[in-house]
Amino acid sequence: MLEAGAVFDLISSSYGNSLLKVGQTEQKLGDCEKTFILTATTEYMQPLKVFLDTDMKTITKGKRDLEAKRLDLDAAKNKLKKAQSKKGNSNVESEVKNAQSEFDKQAETTKQLLEGVSLFYENQTKSLKKFVEMQANYYASCHQYMQDLQHQLDSL
Repeated sequence: MLEAGAVFDLISSSYGNSLLKVGQTEQKLGDCEKTFILTATTEYMQPLKVFLDTDMKTITKGKRDLEAKRLDLDAAKNKLKKAQSKKGNSNVESEVKNAQSEFDKQAETTKQLLEGVSLFYENQTKSLKKFVEMQANYYASCHQYMQDLQHQLDSL
């Protein structure tokens, strides 16, 4: 539009001038959009992606491990019940204690991982609020550019 505006400005100053104004406004809108996308990506999307790609995988693995330890503990307890009826349970009791210990360790690890999630949620909520603010500012700027353009075109 800027190039066409420059050409038409020589032929018809009103139409050429209008094209120039619209082209300049479109450039401003494009610059505003680029800034918004860059800021939104670095301040909101990247931290979220890092969390999902690293921390969330670790948490999911911890929860899976906890479930496996719980199943091991349940199996050992069932084995103990069967052994108590046969009076040969010293080995099985040791197995239950070991399974309980492993389960308790994994439960603590998973609990710590999940406590870290609440901190992430707090930070991500703040980031989300900033994102919404950035988006509102972006749309307000675009709206203002378009209103200014309308006024400029009305005055031609």
